[in-house]
Amino acid sequence: MNMSGTLPRRISRNVHDYGFLRTILKVILIAFAPIAVFRSYLFYMRKLKEPASDPRDSSFSFRWIEPGEASLIAQVEAMEEWLDGNLHERLLKNSACLVALDRETVAAFNLINFELMSVPVLKFTRKLPSRSAWSEQITVNKRFRNRGLGADLRYAVFRELAARGVDKLYGAAQRGNTSSIKLARKTGFTIFCRLYYLKIFSYQKWFYKRIRNGCDF
Repeated sequence: MNMSGTLPRRISRNVHDYGFLRTILKVILIAFAPIAVFRSYLFYMRKLKEPASDPRDSSFSFRWIEPGEASLIAQVEAMEEWLDGNLHERLLKNSACLVALDRETVAAFNLINFELMSVPVLKFTRKLPSRSAWSEQITVNKRFRNRGLGADLRYAVFRELAARGVDKLYGAAQRGNTSSIKLARKTGFTIFCRLYYLKIFSYQKWFYKRIRNGCDF
């Protein structure tokens, strides 16, 4: 992986998602990561039996990527550095990736896991309930943002998963990631849990807080 190209892209994405000040705070926390780490994530869920809206922008087409489609896989990996070089293997195992296409260009994607819910930065992994799926990553190409494409992609994923017999879709976002939380709420997800992760040297601890009304930020 080319870290010289990865770092600026990661910083740019964090500024977009969290704002400049939160990005600076994250950089400081990363610097102290060998000593202490504290993170907080919100977990959310949507029942797929509920009706999903139709896409508002018909200029995009939505479909699953096949493992042999190297060009589309390369475009998705270029949008998220942590996927670099491993999306093909994921598609061969327990994952699927729905893309929004502008002709041959990947405008957005949603990576889905059918076996595990996993948040690597929290060192958190759990087996999914039956007939459930986990949203590992949803990303909109910066050229296509501010057009409602994130919501349209979510609704397309809901319909496609329901057609596969999936009843519930789970996901998570860092508490400060307001764009992801707003998108989740907008598309009908209910926040049901906050997970805290604390690490001081070799000591690790996870704390859970159940959210009953879905209104906790």
